[in-house]
Amino acid sequence: MLHDVIVAGRYTTGDDDSVDLLQRVFNLLHRRYQHSQWTAQTQYWYEPPESFRIVKH
Repeated sequence: MLHDVIVAGRYTTGDDDSVDLLQRVFNLLHRRYQHSQWTAQTQYWYEPPESFRIVKH
């Protein structure tokens, strides 16, 4: 399920909270489940480019 969250993050708008969450989920997956097949398939997490980020005014 952690892998799915990271992959779904590729399609987020990229507000600061979701970017932080994706990074934390990625770190959790790699720290707790180092030898999992899902960890092997999740070599990086997606951070949307600045142009797609939601800017809070």
